Amino acid sequence: MSSLLKLRRGSTVAHETFTGADGEVTFNTDTNALVTHDGATAGGFPHTVSSTLSASAGAALIGWISS
Repeated sequence: MSSLLKLRRGSTVAHETFTGADGEVTFNTDTNALVTHDGATAGGFPHTVSSTLSASAGAALIGWISS
């Protein structure tokens, strides 16, 4: 049987001051990105959305250099 996972969600503005609980994951409704929190850092740590990595400039985000 499958389970439904619900995440707290909010806009970029709402995330700017939100610290969340240690290990909490939230969803940014403006960027469609997941954000991990450590209980102390306002804004948390946004994860890169896969469409950003697959864009033409995405290789620079991971340090890939064409030979």
